[in-house]
Amino acid sequence: MGVALLALVGTLGLCLDLARLYVVKNELQAYADAAALAGAHELDGTPAGLAHAADRIISYPNRWNFQTADVEEIAITFSSTAEGPFLADPRAAAQVRYVRLKTRATMTAYFLVGASRRQGVEAAAISGQFPIREFQQDLIPYSPAAIDPQAPDFGFAAGERYPLRPIDLGERPGGHALNFLREAILNGVQAHPLAAGDKIVPGAGDWQTEAAAFDERLGQDADADAQTYEQYEEEGRGNGRRVLVAAVHHPSAGTVLGFAGFFLPAEACGQDPGAACTAEYIGPVLLPGRKAAGPAGAYRVRLAE
Repeated sequence: MGVALLALVGTLGLCLDLARLYVVKNELQAYADAAALAGAHELDGTPAGLAHAADRIISYPNRWNFQTADVEEIAITFSSTAEGPFLADPRAAAQVRYVRLKTRATMTAYFLVGASRRQGVEAAAISGQFPIREFQQDLIPYSPAAIDPQAPDFGFAAGERYPLRPIDLGERPGGHALNFLREAILNGVQAHPLAAGDKIVPGAGDWQTEAAAFDERLGQDADADAQTYEQYEEEGRGNGRRVLVAAVHHPSAGTVLGFAGFFLPAEACGQDPGAACTAEYIGPVLLPGRKAAGPAGAYRVRLAE
């Protein structure tokens, strides 16, 4: 009985240490996943974005050992692709859309003896900005025509304003057309999906409804005073409501070439009834509502590993 009891207690102790090891591993993995996602949101194609991503990861509040211990080691690297190579200081910041986080903590085992009492636990995560191929919501009911369909940015120049041409994103059955137009501008509602290669259908639009909806969306942003996206980004007070996602179409074929981000200016539709609505081109856009890294397109952050 005595020998059996010793064996039983020893086995239970090992099970306890293994259970703690499993818990610590899960805590570190949860931290790595959440911190990597937070860091990927900061990537905007600039060296400052890389620095902000690293700062965001290091300062992320998740801890381990039931929130009583700090993570001991954090290694942060970046890449332009999910497959790598991942570098601590990449030269081409404009193309960096992925961040990899490796972390480590040391756990003390209670029932093991010798050097094996100190158990190192590691976790890793890769997060990045993945392109959106099809939109079922979040688009505005407009599509600017590309100036150069073969150019990386459709021929647009960041900081310049371009006309927004109304397109038909459908209408909810039994709904009023003007109400649907307002909801499409304010909340990105669509009655049908839109993907690259689809042919756009021009919309009639309604200047009064459009102007009022754009003004309302402008007022929903915490920074309604910035005159340009550069100023908006520099002040850092905005909540993203002034960042729009639009489908860009081929000027002659009328097919969707891709998606891009635009900045909503004050009085986007002007003061004269019938005037064209315009917006400032910002380039690649990260939903919900900020500039992204990489080539022109629309992106969402998610885990790659």
